[in-house]
Amino acid sequence: DKPVVGIHSFSVNMKLEAVDPEAPFIISPATVTKVFDDKYFMIEIDDLRPDHTTSKSYVCHVNSAGYPGQDFDWADYLKQCGAEAASQSCFPLPNSDHGFKENMKLEAVNPQDPEEICVATITKVKDSYLWLQLESSKVPAHECIVSVESINIFPVGWCETNGYQLRPPRRGIVKNEFRELQSIQIGISD
Repeated sequence: DKPVVGIHSFSVNMKLEAVDPEAPFIISPATVTKVFDDKYFMIEIDDLRPDHTTSKSYVCHVNSAGYPGQDFDWADYLKQCGAEAASQSCFPLPNSDHGFKENMKLEAVNPQDPEEICVATITKVKDSYLWLQLESSKVPAHECIVSVESINIFPVGWCETNGYQLRPPRRGIVKNEFRELQSIQIGISD
């Protein structure tokens, strides 16, 4: 089954918040730079530092480059850019009726290394978005943010069923769980 691509109502120069593909743990201000049709559009992640004139294509709001801490203000930023904010009607309605909960395990594509599928833990759920901690990436990574409808998350066992390599959790995590299990077993046999 192919994912259904919804119809959007964005227009060029609208501002919005987006997850940065190069840093999928950051949400940043972004600009719609091109509208291809009623289903596809392009954005650039805004680089807000005064000494930079280039932008990256992402979504961001928290701790945006150029606005340390909580100093970022959308109203000021929109006025400075001479732009309009993307209306709430441009976005799908938040969906919290999906069944995901904190501490659930799943299998997820590592956004920093798309060839790698990792064991992941849901650390936060907000409407239609999940914050994931990848437990088995080659290099310890920040949490990443994905939509509940992402084609890059899978139920436990998906890799085995479909013949994909699942990267097991890093040894430190496995050892700690093994020690806890060992302690429980020792306590039972005493």
